[in-house]
Amino acid sequence: MSQLAAIIKQMTPYIMAKVNNTESRIEKIILTHSVTAATVGLAGGFLPGVGAVIATVTSTGAIWSMYYRLCQELGIKISQNILKTLSSAILTNIATNLGILLAAELAASFIPGASLVVSAAACYGITYLAGYLFMKLLVNLFKAGRNPSDMTAEELAAAGKEAARQENCKDIFRNAREEAKQKIRSGEISREDRN
Repeated sequence: MSQLAAIIKQMTPYIMAKVNNTESRIEKIILTHSVTAATVGLAGGFLPGVGAVIATVTSTGAIWSMYYRLCQELGIKISQNILKTLSSAILTNIATNLGILLAAELAASFIPGASLVVSAAACYGITYLAGYLFMKLLVNLFKAGRNPSDMTAEELAAAGKEAARQENCKDIFRNAREEAKQKIRSGEISREDRN
């Protein structure tokens, strides 16, 4: 069982979804958005040196969209403005936790040819990690008896920071990044996959 599947499994007692296979649908939403971010990263990787910038910008939109779709799937009512704030806060937490790794990604993005895979894999890894942290945030809130629909953007951002503190973000990112590199090399992720 992957780390993502394990954290989603922890949601089972709290999911009151009307749709069968909610766990697999949640995982599919996270993976789909990660692949979408990677395909945009592949397109941007043609410009050596800007891979890390493209990864951050691409991942911001993918994360917000992913959070919105996850909330719809789970029947959680959080305003779009709060979700945008939360996605920015979690992306900031990710950048803080992965500082040295992201700096290495930036350096590798200057290598012609390698910049394609590097920026795409970084986009995938960042988006995947953000999805994982959102699920961890929800598990924490539900275990504590809190309703995310009733929380402010600041409270959710603090919960996101706590979720990031509890997890080994570097390992989750590295594993996702390696998975993305394999998928890119095998052709499972390509520029044609853009939605």
